[in-house]
Amino acid sequence: MKKKLLTVLMAAVMTVSSALCAFAGTTTTSLGSVEASGWWVEHSTAYLLEDGADVTFTMNSVTYETATANWNGPIWVLYSADEAFAGGSGLSDTAGYAEYLVNRVDIYWWAADGTARFANDALSTVTSYEVVEPDGIWDYFVSDLKAGITWTVNVKVSGSTMTIVSTTSTGLQSTAVVNVDSSKDNYITFGGELCSITNIKASVTTADETTTAIEVVTNENGETETIIITEAVNPESGDASVVIPMALIAMVAVGAVIATKKKTVTE
Repeated sequence: MKKKLLTVLMAAVMTVSSALCAFAGTTTTSLGSVEASGWWVEHSTAYLLEDGADVTFTMNSVTYETATANWNGPIWVLYSADEAFAGGSGLSDTAGYAEYLVNRVDIYWWAADGTARFANDALSTVTSYEVVEPDGIWDYFVSDLKAGITWTVNVKVSGSTMTIVSTTSTGLQSTAVVNVDSSKDNYITFGGELCSITNIKASVTTADETTTAIEVVTNENGETETIIITEAVNPESGDASVVIPMALIAMVAVGAVIATKKKTVTE
């Protein structure tokens, strides 16, 4: 009986572990590709940034061989509008279009009043803008753009505040904190100048509530008692790591009681 009980308990452990690992998943949305043959000629499909969002955008960019400047690369545009932009040309013609911030891959940017700034400064709706610049990066930045880079942009939305961290595969990073109008639909889209931007994707990590049934044998006739554990797990906070030990403790405790009862009856 003890061996049978141990076998069932181990099976239950595997059930719980499997179910809890399945909580977290990644939803990926393609925003298409952009052929930025000139300034502002083309942008990606817009992505709606809702309150509470934590979205990571990734893309590959290759600057044209004929390009000569460090701004010949991708950009992101944070703006509000009355409707989503489908991609292609004409972003500024979208109904209700109003910019919050335009950010180039080389950490040059400008905000709502149109005045451009370079790093570590605040302007208009931008409450802070900080950068990390590896030593000597500007000596080889253009050649890196031509060789091809990966750009990662993470956006976290909390009410009327957006924190946007942009990181290139060359190590250049910027962090912008932007105030937005939370009563409007706010979007981000990607474009550039003299570069090809491909494989633009938005990824969101999600966790849904799940119900796990654990069966524990309670007697020699194979009758079972079912314990239901329902847990919603936040993958960012790591709550799942707490649930698994608690489930195991519950099963071990039940198993110990059963084993004790069986021993008492036998004696």
